[in-house]
Amino acid sequence: MNRRNLPRRRGTIGRVAAPRRPEPIGEVLSELMIRRGYARLQARQLIQDAWLAAAGEAATHTRVGRVHRGVLEVVVDHSAWVQELIYQKPQLLAELTQRVPDERINDLRFRVEPLDNQVFHRQE
Repeated sequence: MNRRNLPRRRGTIGRVAAPRRPEPIGEVLSELMIRRGYARLQARQLIQDAWLAAAGEAATHTRVGRVHRGVLEVVVDHSAWVQELIYQKPQLLAELTQRVPDERINDLRFRVEPLDNQVFHRQE
């Protein structure tokens, strides 16, 4: 290959850019996951799965929202279920902390709102 076909660096005259070394596939995939937001989607799915396991029957009446500053927002379809979940809050927090410790969930905030067709059912 002659020098004319090699890539040149910007701002250089006549100097050829050093060839790049291959990057480890793990680094490439990690960067791709960060750029595309896949890590956030995966974390959200982990939280969803942990909630389904922790909440039991009540999970069919809820939808997990976002985690902000350690507070997990949970949308609930009826105020009676909110009361039940408030009663179970210490146990729910303990189980969530055990199942997803990296999320550092230290509180739950419940909000009554129609769930539309986005109710998540426990998969058995």
